Amino acid sequence: MSNTVIGIDLGTATTEAAVVVDGQVKMIPNPEGQFVTPSVVGVDEGGSIIVGERAKAQYLLAPERTAIEVKRSIGTGERISLGRVSYSPVELSAMLLSYVKRYASDYLGEEVSRAVISVPAYFDDLQRQEVVQAGIQAGLTVERIINEPTAAALSYGLEHLEEERCLLVYDLGGGTFDVTLLELFEGVLDVKASAGDNHLGGKDFDESLMGRLQSRFEAESRLRLGEDSYARARLKEAAEGCKIALSTQTEARVQIPMLASRGGIPLGLEETVTRADFEAGIQPLLNRTHAPIRRVLEDAGLDPSELQGILLVGGSTRIPLVSADIQQLLGKAPDTDLDPDFSVAKGAAIQGAILAGTLEPDRRLVMTDVCAYTLGIRTSNGWSSDLMSVIIPRNTTIPTTRQRTFYTSANSQTMAKIEVYQ
Repeated sequence: MSNTVIGIDLGTATTEAAVVVDGQVKMIPNPEGQFVTPSVVGVDEGGSIIVGERAKAQYLLAPERTAIEVKRSIGTGERISLGRVSYSPVELSAMLLSYVKRYASDYLGEEVSRAVISVPAYFDDLQRQEVVQAGIQAGLTVERIINEPTAAALSYGLEHLEEERCLLVYDLGGGTFDVTLLELFEGVLDVKASAGDNHLGGKDFDESLMGRLQSRFEAESRLRLGEDSYARARLKEAAEGCKIALSTQTEARVQIPMLASRGGIPLGLEETVTRADFEAGIQPLLNRTHAPIRRVLEDAGLDPSELQGILLVGGSTRIPLVSADIQQLLGKAPDTDLDPDFSVAKGAAIQGAILAGTLEPDRRLVMTDVCAYTLGIRTSNGWSSDLMSVIIPRNTTIPTTRQRTFYTSANSQTMAKIEVYQ
């Protein structure tokens, strides 16, 4: 079996893979020569599964046969239809991971069978288990699940081994938000606290802009789009392109030649969106990041003035308002040392190299992480049986073992049902 362990950033919008070769972290290109693969799975007209760029290109023409943003459905039990067949999020994620496994094997010239896969720090146990299952179905041995902010910090720490800093990792991706507070000292990454929001990311910014564009179209055309999947696919593509453009421009032109039709006559949309308009729409969403940030600072007993660095991770942090919002909240400008798109995949690859023993001893990092959720069991106090008795508080350093003694609640009781909660 190959000793190579690749790192995979399984993202809501895009997926990336990396590997450590001769002590250097390298991104792995897909068959199109790109380091970024859209996290899209579809079924073509012939019934064959397609993944990545091909699936994304099909989305505008056949949204009913294309699945996007599958990561948001992991752990929900939801079924996702591709044409006449429905799949679980695990099955669709496995298809994506299998594609990554194939192109990584081609690139490295050897069969890749081992991986470290990143997940949002705020994923619960069920979601993490389903990611592992997706990896197994893809033919991978999942050596470890690593939290995305921790992976990004590993990528940073490898080049800053001698530093001693208190860092806040702000990870705003396509579908999830995480914030992690950690200390870097003498080659040790010690995570102190994590918090987040599994339903906040760049896709929500797209939805905000889509709502604005749809309202303008409906007001001008007097035509309701309703749940027209084709129109929504076109709006989504236009909104995403507009959002990206507004990261470097003060205004962007949206042009959709045919969004809908009435009486056989095509109706399009032309609209100029300013950065100020876009920022006004997403500010309420960014405000939702403030509570998790305050929570990790409070859990770690730290004042914002004690932070020595703020690392930005995730493509959504390219939006100028994000940096401005963080600076206003914490009184400190974020650093620009990390590549927001690739740092998580690189960190996962570094963790893989550490596990495989292929990093030089003087470049190895020691990493601790925390349990993001409080763990406990359901108990009774004599009046109510709807209580949770905490065994492991959130932000406890893991791995950990805790013991507590519990007693039966009735005389001569011979059975007990133990319900574990997080």
